[in-house]
Amino acid sequence: MKKPPIPSRASWIAGAAAVVLTAFAVWLLNRPEGPLVATTASPPAAGTLARPSIEAKAEATDAKPEVVAAPAGAEPPLGRPSRGMQNHFIDIEPRKVQLALEGNGSPEDAREAAKILSICKGASGALEFAYKMRDQGDATWRELQERTGVSSQKFIEGSEDGMRRCQVFDDTTLARRGELLKRAYEGGAKDVALDYLVWLNAESKQAVDPELLGKVQRDARRSAEDGKFEDLVVLSQTFQPRLGVTLVQRQAYLEARFLIEAETGGQAMAAASRSSMENFEKEMSKWIPVPRALSAEEQREADALTERVVGAWRKRQGSGG
Repeated sequence: MKKPPIPSRASWIAGAAAVVLTAFAVWLLNRPEGPLVATTASPPAAGTLARPSIEAKAEATDAKPEVVAAPAGAEPPLGRPSRGMQNHFIDIEPRKVQLALEGNGSPEDAREAAKILSICKGASGALEFAYKMRDQGDATWRELQERTGVSSQKFIEGSEDGMRRCQVFDDTTLARRGELLKRAYEGGAKDVALDYLVWLNAESKQAVDPELLGKVQRDARRSAEDGKFEDLVVLSQTFQPRLGVTLVQRQAYLEARFLIEAETGGQAMAAASRSSMENFEKEMSKWIPVPRALSAEEQREADALTERVVGAWRKRQGSGG
């Protein structure tokens, strides 16, 4: 069998960012209801920065991304991000967000704008999480540094710059992420189901229709089982039923994740990831019960699903997906 190509340095850097952001997103999903007892290990709540309004973006960025309304039915000319507005996570493009919020563009444009707002909403908490990983000498963090050639301090500095760029968005703008995710999901954009599901569970202010929730849960699981690695990571780390994942599915996703990491980053990377997961479970067990061990029959089901998921991931790599 032909092995997938080894990821490039840029891919590893993007992967490092995904690990930090995903870890923070998972923490948000797994936190107990109501206030937590403050601990030094807990990331601060996202969205705590004092942000100027979106109209004040000229003061927060190196350039002035002029917003030009696109003709009805036309694709908006999104252009390139201003110099200095890129960080390790994603291009922070206020203009792309503005156009999407005005109803311009495709479902995919709405998805990408929502992604920008998601990252900016969690930027301060993700940065704190990155500091924690560095200071505690997390095994996965060390492996990522070795793979990327980017020191933890350099990564954190880039993240700090990205957080500053995110100050262009005020809390009102960040709160509109849900409408972008809804439009992207209902419009059929790919790879948006899990983001929408996370929003429905963690941030929606209204009661969620059970039928809609079930549909989004199924689509999110389908994405993970089709080999989307980021979705595998999130679903493998959930400890509560809000994402609609069974114990068997969670264990299968977790083992698939480790196998994929071994295949792309080597056994050291997979071992580091296992170690980090053990530490994560210990941390979460302070607040909520961690999943029980599977029975022999359940483990056989999980093993079969793991094999299917890894096969789907390999196929996805071969197709460039």
